[in-house]
Amino acid sequence: MMLSCAHEGAEIPAAHYRELYARQEPPRQSLVSVGYAADWRQEISDFHFPLRLLGVTKSDEPNAYAISLRVGKFMAQMIGHIIPNVIIHPETSLPGVMTEIWPTVHALNWPPAATISDAVMRMFPES
Repeated sequence: MMLSCAHEGAEIPAAHYRELYARQEPPRQSLVSVGYAADWRQEISDFHFPLRLLGVTKSDEPNAYAISLRVGKFMAQMIGHIIPNVIIHPETSLPGVMTEIWPTVHALNWPPAATISDAVMRMFPES
């Protein structure tokens, strides 16, 4: 969340910062996942972008945000929103690659058995 203060892009609501400070844990309306890349990258990269959760509001305006961070092989992503009574669920199309760490669902095994490139290759099997 602090990375977003250094960049234009996804705008995190002030309420999420207040909740982080008050509760000392990520906002309830967020999902935080970590993953492990197959290849090492020297640079640190981060991406911030607004999102629109489909089917929850009638507006075409962004109603959510995402922040991704990569350091070496480590990858982390946070997705959040401020829509009442909406819960985000993790993407399951690449099982075993990104592990949800907030809200805590299960124990974290690190490093994971599959890397991100392993999972992508499974999506495109050889014919």
